[in-house]
Amino acid sequence: LNMWQKLLLDIKKSRRTIDTTETMRKFGPVEIHYGKVQSKVNFKYDSWHKEIVGRFGSLLGQNMQDFYNTISKARTELENHSVDASSTSEAVHFITLLQSLKRQLKEWDNQIEVYGTGQKMLERSRYQFPTSWLDVDNVEGEWGAFNEILKRKDSNMQSQIGTLQMKIVAEDKVIEQKTIELLQDWERKKPVQGEIRPDSATSTLTIYEGTFTRLKEERENVIKAKEALELAEPGLVTPGDDRLAVAVEELQDLKGVWVEIGKIWENVDELRDKPWLSVQPRKIRQALDGLLTQMKNFPARLRQYPSYDYMLRMLKGYLKVNMMITELKSEALKERHWKQLMRKLKVSWVLTDLTLGQIW
Repeated sequence: LNMWQKLLLDIKKSRRTIDTTETMRKFGPVEIHYGKVQSKVNFKYDSWHKEIVGRFGSLLGQNMQDFYNTISKARTELENHSVDASSTSEAVHFITLLQSLKRQLKEWDNQIEVYGTGQKMLERSRYQFPTSWLDVDNVEGEWGAFNEILKRKDSNMQSQIGTLQMKIVAEDKVIEQKTIELLQDWERKKPVQGEIRPDSATSTLTIYEGTFTRLKEERENVIKAKEALELAEPGLVTPGDDRLAVAVEELQDLKGVWVEIGKIWENVDELRDKPWLSVQPRKIRQALDGLLTQMKNFPARLRQYPSYDYMLRMLKGYLKVNMMITELKSEALKERHWKQLMRKLKVSWVLTDLTLGQIW
């Protein structure tokens, strides 16, 4: 908005260059009459100026409306929170909200000044204000009401600093215990075993990711509250923060593993579902070799988990038995041989319904 205002001022100053009653200039014996050109230039200049004023007006109006909504929402939120909150988490939220709003005061105060000068500039430029225009007086009125309640709430907080400090210390202990319990649960239940199906592993990881995110937010709010109440140095990182960060990093690695393993599983499932009568051992071997190559190209950090080793062993196992698949597909193997085989295996197969997965 400041740049737009500067642009409009520059345009106004530049207008003086051509805004003159003179229409002729002499250079020795040469006379230049520029009246017609001057009127065309003035017309174009005014057209550009009107267009720029219109764009600035739209931008300023939207900006003022957004600012008004933000301030109004912040004021309402402050009114609905009290330093006397019975819940410690509510007290944490109140303190962090208050500190967050106080940090934005200077920037917002500058914005109010910009809105005032901007509207005056539009008035001088004879801008046609739309009926929905929010006047700067209304914005300033909301700003004044916001500042009043902010000062009152801040004063209340300062008068009960001791009680608040005790609440935040207690909440800090609760959050630390939650962190310990969650990390222990993660170590027990994180999906690293290969026999887990990718969709099940991904679902588990999504649940943990949401829990980690909420806990991280709670920890950040407590830290902000402690800093505001001078219970901790700004920027201090606790051991709990480090442990949580390590767990989150491991979770992201596991998500990467299961996304890639999931692609391999999909291909394996397609091979499993292939009807036995259409199986071609050579193509099966090529498909398995291709999947093994894909896995060997996984990043090193993804190859350290049991799920990777499990899938690798499974593919190598299928490759080993591919010679047997070739023999079973031999024309020398007749129906009576299949009957003998099924009796030995104690299974009842119908060759037209049989799949490669059942043979594997």
